[in-house]
Amino acid sequence: MPRFGLFAATCGAFALLLGGCGGAPSHTALSGRACLARLSAHDISYRPTDIGDPGDPHCAVDTAVKISRIHAALNQSATMSCALADRLDEFEREVVQPLALDELGSRATRIDHLGSYSCRRQNSRTAGRWS
Repeated sequence: MPRFGLFAATCGAFALLLGGCGGAPSHTALSGRACLARLSAHDISYRPTDIGDPGDPHCAVDTAVKISRIHAALNQSATMSCALADRLDEFEREVVQPLALDELGSRATRIDHLGSYSCRRQNSRTAGRWS
C-alpha cells in the first residue's frame, strides 16, 4: 500500500507540474496600425520611425517607434518595436507604478534606461557576428 501512495503522490505532483505549463493566455503582440492605436489610446508619447534598410533581415523591426514617455518620462528617447512599447506600458502600469506607490508613497515620474535599439555588429565592427 505505501508504494501506491507514493505512486499516486508522484502522479499528482507530475499533473500539477504539467498544469503549470499552460499558464495564463499569452499576450498577443500587435503590430501596424492596431499597435499604434493602442499606444495612442494609452496616451503614450511616441512617434513612428524608420529604422535602417527594410530589406536587411538583420535589422528588421516591426512597426518601429521612438518613445519619450510611457506614463513616467524616460531619461532619453528609446527606439523599439511598437509591440515592445506596448509591453513596456503594461509593465509600468501593472508593476512599476503600483510598486512605487507601495514602497515610496508616490508614482514613478521618470524611468532611466541605458539605451535601446541599435542594429550593429558586435563591438561596432564592420564585419563579424550581429550583436
